[in-house]
Amino acid sequence: MILNGEEIATLLGPSYSLEVPQEKLKKQNTIEIRISNGMANRLEWMDKTNQNYKIFYNINMPAHDAENRGPDGLFTSKNWEPKPSGLLGQIKLIPLKIFNP
Repeated sequence: MILNGEEIATLLGPSYSLEVPQEKLKKQNTIEIRISNGMANRLEWMDKTNQNYKIFYNINMPAHDAENRGPDGLFTSKNWEPKPSGLLGQIKLIPLKIFNP
């Protein structure tokens, strides 16, 4: 998350919550949220668009499961369907109430 041009945090799921320190806030704030896709979706896209990502020195990528084997017997994700990713729900900004007894 980027707040007012400054990177505040990188959030890894499944819980995407963050407390922003009071001193980082201004009267008017700009929040920027960048989303990365999951690796399964990236592999599926790369296989379907014939991107060459299997570049290894001394190993092939054999597939364990038959449904993930290409005609050459090596791993492919061409038959996969994309997994849900990104912002699938509403974003909520919830102010915290600080209690000082």
